[in-house]
Amino acid sequence: MGRKRTKAQQKRFLAKQAEHKRKIWRVQSILGNLTGYNTEQRFLAAFENLDVDRSAFPEWYVGIQKTSIHLDKAGVDFIIMTDCGGFNLQVKSSELRAMEFASKGRNKHIPVLAILKKDTPEFIRYQVFNIISELREQRLQKRRDRRKHQKENKKLRTQAKQLAAEAVVLEVAKTAFFEQTPL
Repeated sequence: MGRKRTKAQQKRFLAKQAEHKRKIWRVQSILGNLTGYNTEQRFLAAFENLDVDRSAFPEWYVGIQKTSIHLDKAGVDFIIMTDCGGFNLQVKSSELRAMEFASKGRNKHIPVLAILKKDTPEFIRYQVFNIISELREQRLQKRRDRRKHQKENKKLRTQAKQLAAEAVVLEVAKTAFFEQTPL
């Protein structure tokens, strides 16, 4: 049987436990930040390394940009620049963290990529180009649809103007006819 603690001893014991947990959380937080930083650096190196053969990149790829602290807090680590604009991307160092990020409601529109320690720069680029290629195609399709609707709307507006002009001509002719015809 253990010795009974006084209330003061129990308080000190609980305070020490709480301090110990805070230290563990602090260390875990620092390690997590370092892991995230290292993952982001590996990701960036996959694109900016001078030894990379750029001819293997898609023709639509323009570049990559690390985001500001403001965008980083909003869930965007990088912007992949293409011929039709930039695409936001979040990078995580584990599949679990990537799934957690993707499941948050405010992050549903931000694609997330899990970069594991075993991933090579070539594989990282392959994954990014697949994701961005799909998003790029969706954006281009939206643009094509918008242009199609704009053309249709322009055609309808032109037809409406023509009908309005014909209605005015008919009204003028009707007025002229009734003014000339005696009752």
